[in-house]
Amino acid sequence: MKAVILCAGKGERLRPLTDKIPKPMIPINNRPMLEYIILLCEKNGIKEVWIDVSYLSDIIKNYFGNGEKFAVKINYPSNEEPIGTSGILNKFKEDLKKEPFFVIYG
Repeated sequence: MKAVILCAGKGERLRPLTDKIPKPMIPINNRPMLEYIILLCEKNGIKEVWIDVSYLSDIIKNYFGNGEKFAVKINYPSNEEPIGTSGILNKFKEDLKKEPFFVIYG
């Protein structure tokens, strides 16, 4: 089972919070919101997570790395420009249709 977490948006409605960090990295109780999502996935048997990143993506990639620290495998599909809410799903539909997957908004 896989999870695709959509985290590519700029979080413009949360400005100025998102001027320097992406929305999924906004801390809640000293942890990024995205960490809670990844830990919930792992707890429920999801071992592979794809994180769709674009805006300030290095912050997310540097924090989560390959996912080993969180007991999951994390992939970052290559996508320089945002391609819409479900764009990443269309771009990688052949890879994703091999098994069931969740789509989670980050």
